[in-house]
Amino acid sequence: MEESIPTYILAGGRSRRYGSDKARIPMGGQPLLLRVARELAAIASAVSVVARSTDAYDDLGLRTLADSVQDQGPLGGLLTALEDAGPTAWIFLAACDLMGIRISWARTLLEARREDVSAVVFRSDRYHPLFALYHGRSAGEVRQSIHAGDLKMQHLFDRVPSAVLPVPEDWDQLVNRNRPRDQEPRGG
Repeated sequence: MEESIPTYILAGGRSRRYGSDKARIPMGGQPLLLRVARELAAIASAVSVVARSTDAYDDLGLRTLADSVQDQGPLGGLLTALEDAGPTAWIFLAACDLMGIRISWARTLLEARREDVSAVVFRSDRYHPLFALYHGRSAGEVRQSIHAGDLKMQHLFDRVPSAVLPVPEDWDQLVNRNRPRDQEPRGG
């Protein structure tokens, strides 16, 4: 039987570029957030959402955690997820606005976990921290980064031991829905 992992979806942003809550944008007949949750369910022991408040997505039936530190961007959401899962757990972290996810990509990340790393991430010309694995032992460094005001997730991988993998060949199928004009992926 395949191992499953606590999975957290970040939906705490203000969607400034989108203009409305992009987690609720209909995609394929369902809110984008729900679509991402269902796509990741294949590897998830539980799916939780990290948002601005615990009741943000009650109507969607998703367990939702409020950011433990408000207004700290994705790094604050990661800290909330790590604190929820505990210091010995691996978690999967994804953004709510990803379309075209392939569960095989998540399985590739899971297979690359090792005892000597605290994160497993894909990298092309940059890291892809919002479709990645993190271990609870990275929480201290995440807290320090927040305390120092360095909220760029790209910098985290220089601070924690990380397994860095090349993006999958079909990674170009992934679409990050940041603006209304961003299109649904081919075949999605």
